[in-house]
Amino acid sequence: MVDIVKQIITDWHVIVITVGVVLYLNIVCYVASYKKRNVHSVVVKKAPVKKAAPEETAEPQSEENSEEAAE
Repeated sequence: MVDIVKQIITDWHVIVITVGVVLYLNIVCYVASYKKRNVHSVVVKKAPVKKAAPEETAEPQSEENSEEAAE
C-alpha cells in the first residue's frame, strides 16, 4: 500500500498538476486581495460644504425695534 502511494505522489503528472493548482490559487488570491484593496482605497468625494454667510456685525434687533419694523 505504501509503495503504491509513493509511486502516485512521485509521478511527474501529479507533481506538475499540483504545482499548477498552487500557482493558480496564488494568482486568484492575489487578484482578490488586490481588488479588495482598491475598493477600500477609493476616496468618496463629498459635496463641497458651503460656508455660512458672514454674519453682520450690526447689533441684533431688540423686541421693541422688531415690533416697530413690523408695523
